[in-house]
Amino acid sequence: MDDNQGAIRDGLALLAGLLRCGHCGGRIYVAYKKDSALYHCDGGQSKSSKRCLSFGSKLIDRSVGEELCRALQPLSVEAALRAAEKYDQQVDQQTEAARLQVEAAQYEADPIRRRTRRSGSASSARPFTRS
Repeated sequence: MDDNQGAIRDGLALLAGLLRCGHCGGRIYVAYKKDSALYHCDGGQSKSSKRCLSFGSKLIDRSVGEELCRALQPLSVEAALRAAEKYDQQVDQQTEAARLQVEAAQYEADPIRRRTRRSGSASSARPFTRS
């Protein structure tokens, strides 16, 4: 049952819950001390056996983190390009929607403007004043 659990959700160690011992195949555990972490194997299934290995987390976590960033960088650039493209499409859609609203408003105003011109009241109309 214990083998089905994934990564640990707490702590500083990047690889907690993800490693297996190269000697015995057992799970690599993490022990925390102040602001550092130590990976170690308790010797597989037998609780009476000694630790197979132990090593600090600082160097391996840094190396794995750098390698992950290097491997994922092209994907992040691609994602940024897709996001920019999607943003441009949204701006284009909003611009087109605004253009259509202006066109609809002009279409509504045209008959009123034509009636006003035909009646000649536009030139002879008095300015509106409040009483």
